Amino acid sequence: MNGEALYLNFSVTITKTPTRNYYASLLFDTEQQTPEVLLTGKIIGIDLGLKDFCITHDGSKTAKYTNPKRLKKHQKNLARKQANLARKKKGSKSR
Repeated sequence: MNGEALYLNFSVTITKTPTRNYYASLLFDTEQQTPEVLLTGKIIGIDLGLKDFCITHDGSKTAKYTNPKRLKKHQKNLARKQANLARKKKGSKSR
């Protein structure tokens, strides 16, 4: 590795949503070989929902992953508080 480039072609696409969010999409080809697909004959079911983010079932056990709504709520709260703090001046009474 040692800082060498492992990709052949590289492109970045930056998009802006109507809500002024920016997203970067990276597309690149690597020199690494793709791993072999192992056909084990196992089937897994995945259910995406509102109450639980994801429920997986492979015939013997079920795994439940919680919905990340709380994370989104806290991110909005943090963004609001950071915006309020950015408008304040150091040394003023309201800080």
